[in-house]
Amino acid sequence: MGNTGGSNENLINAKLYHEGDVAFVTRSGGMLNELSNIISSCTGGVYEGISIGGDRYPGSNFIDHLLRYEKDDNVKMMVLLGEVGGK
Repeated sequence: MGNTGGSNENLINAKLYHEGDVAFVTRSGGMLNELSNIISSCTGGVYEGISIGGDRYPGSNFIDHLLRYEKDDNVKMMVLLGEVGGK
């Protein structure tokens, strides 16, 4: 686990995140930042965003997080960003 896209200070200064009720999951760390920016500017904001990475044996997968979000009353919208290619 770690920061995606730089230090927390850089992310805060770039204003990529606005607290809200949209939860999302992606494989790409770079796309995590872009998706956070898009969601923050087009909705009420981000509740949680996670990048699971593209490792061959990931610690979690898309459905793990979507099922978790589905059970959370604070989440009003879920977004999954997949990528072309890979397994």
